[in-house]
Amino acid sequence: MNDGDALLAAILANPDDDTPRLVYADWLQENGRPEWAEYLRLGVEAPRLKKGKKRSQLESRIEELRGRLDGGWLALLATLGVPFRERQFSFEPGGCSN
Repeated sequence: MNDGDALLAAILANPDDDTPRLVYADWLQENGRPEWAEYLRLGVEAPRLKKGKKRSQLESRIEELRGRLDGGWLALLATLGVPFRERQFSFEPGGCSN
């Protein structure tokens, strides 16, 4: 298991804690995946904002990124042995749910 896998496992083990998600975003940025890092950071930031123009803009960007990245997240989960074929996963801002 590499550092990225360990960080992703920490997110899955602590789905309500933003810290592992933000640390993983830093790791993704440093390892050539800036859109994935942006997606995670926006997913943490947007729910903290009051409803309004700024939050709407962030949510729009999240949707744009989600459309391009969802398949990649499933591939990452597969490398960790997560049996996603048996479940429906949803990549919501701020976390992964099943």
